[in-house]
Amino acid sequence: HREFINIISNPELENQTNFNDEIYFIIKKLYELGEIGKAYTLIKSLDMKNISNQEYLNYFFLIELNYLFSTYKLSDVCELKTLLLEDSITLSKFLLEKTDIFCLTLENKLAEAKLLNSLLLDTEQEVDVNFQKLFNFMISNEINDLKFGSLTEIKFKELIFLYSAMLRINELALDENFIDIDPLNLSIPVILSNATRMDIRIKAANKAFYDEVISIDSLSALYQSVDFTSKQFIKPKQTILSLNNNELIMAFYYQLANIQIFPDERLRVILDYWEFAKNIGLQKIAYAISKNIIDSFDPTSENTKFGMEIALAQISNKNYDEALRWLSIYENSDVEDVKIEYAKFLIDLNETNELDTIINYLSKNYINIGKSRDQKTLETIEVLMSFLNIEQASDLKLTYNILEDQRLMPSYSITRDINKNILANNELTFFILSLISINNKSWSQLHPEHLKLILNAFSLYDQGSLIKPIILEILNELEIF
Repeated sequence: HREFINIISNPELENQTNFNDEIYFIIKKLYELGEIGKAYTLIKSLDMKNISNQEYLNYFFLIELNYLFSTYKLSDVCELKTLLLEDSITLSKFLLEKTDIFCLTLENKLAEAKLLNSLLLDTEQEVDVNFQKLFNFMISNEINDLKFGSLTEIKFKELIFLYSAMLRINELALDENFIDIDPLNLSIPVILSNATRMDIRIKAANKAFYDEVISIDSLSALYQSVDFTSKQFIKPKQTILSLNNNELIMAFYYQLANIQIFPDERLRVILDYWEFAKNIGLQKIAYAISKNIIDSFDPTSENTKFGMEIALAQISNKNYDEALRWLSIYENSDVEDVKIEYAKFLIDLNETNELDTIINYLSKNYINIGKSRDQKTLETIEVLMSFLNIEQASDLKLTYNILEDQRLMPSYSITRDINKNILANNELTFFILSLISINNKSWSQLHPEHLKLILNAFSLYDQGSLIKPIILEILNELEIF
């Protein structure tokens, strides 16, 4: 996915005098994938005078307007709106007309805004209830308990960005669904909205951190801003039970760890924090946000037994030297832990781009890997191990209990053309065809023969630069690690 976004974000536009359908498709795909910023940048690189297709022009101006809404550049929104009205541009769902009304209210031209809104009501076949509620709130400020319709019920994405700007300018709470509809562009408005529930803001911030939209420092600042009372910290276990909200508990643990005076108590809280975060899938965030705390720990006879947990946290934070220090101390304490080899594997894996580390790990642990696995998972593992030329692949216990496979193969024509373009070394073509053949499936959902084809294709693409992360994705999905 990342490689595909990178490819279509940088098309060759040099010496382009005539606009073509290919560039329209690229911009449309970027917008549909939530990459509105990249779509906007590409649009701004075009000479609009060369575009004769009015449908394309309307679509590009829609994206430009929504990008300005999503980045909250309202003065630019109103300036662009004026230019589009002068050029008689038409946008679906009366977005341009609604933007005009919105801008008039910002300029305090309420009489003109009301007139245009009455004309809008006469023109729209189906009244936009959400827009009307927000508009009436802006001009009267007397509506109590304003209830904004659920975004999941809104059929037209092009209006979401207008709604978000109207909600923000009026300091109204943002719906949690903003995060799901467009996490790349609407997470920041949710995070910055003081009127929005804190747990929703934290959820948006967690997603934004995973998407690399915000830094861990920004996330920790939001966690620290949650207002807990001193009484809640006196009885932390009771507080955690009473919160009953994963996002608020994450913030509470973080603050609780920071107020501990004694290192042993701080470590105990951190370990509980990591365990809780692991159970809800936010372990990476817990490791990252507690980095400064764990960096302050020094091995003692009391905390050496927690060396593995601290080492894994340091690995997650890419602090491999410190991870090795804790791992060495932990290993010398005469404990038997199968995770030691796993932790060393993770360090080696992150310090080299070669596949040898993966091959050696799978070779040594193939017996444990093959235990308690269903037939389909074992087949996927065998394909992967065979691709890596691991001799023990044939030792996996496969049976004939399942004679028919529900996992579908791509069509003959796609399979044929992938093979044909692999032989012809047409990298971009077999890359795109491979993506089409996957069609939003997870790796474990691919038929083994299909997986073989994909692995062979990507081992050749860009000198195999993607094959290591793909193999790691497969192993993680199969819960090998």
